[in-house]
Amino acid sequence: MAQKQIYKKKGRVGVPTGYKHRWVYKGVWKEKKKKGYWNINFRATKKRGGSKRGGLGRGDQIVWGINAIQVAKKTGGRKYETQMRGRKYPLRAKIKGKWINLKR
Repeated sequence: MAQKQIYKKKGRVGVPTGYKHRWVYKGVWKEKKKKGYWNINFRATKKRGGSKRGGLGRGDQIVWGINAIQVAKKTGGRKYETQMRGRKYPLRAKIKGKWINLKR
């Protein structure tokens, strides 16, 4: 049985610890200033390398909680270079139409 299927049966979805992904995003970052903080929204399409068989099935979803820092550096005019580092935690997943809470 594949590792991914074992994880689904234990309330986990994904790959073994230590496995790496590299994603390429094409998207839009929106933010709105509030008193003492910013509301943010990032919507993108993303593509990863590797096997076409891997990953979620079409229509499946994962909800992540993210704790990160963002560093923005002005490079000239209205251009900025942005880097974000942090951790993301799987919270819930919708697999084959059914929502499950994920274990951490």
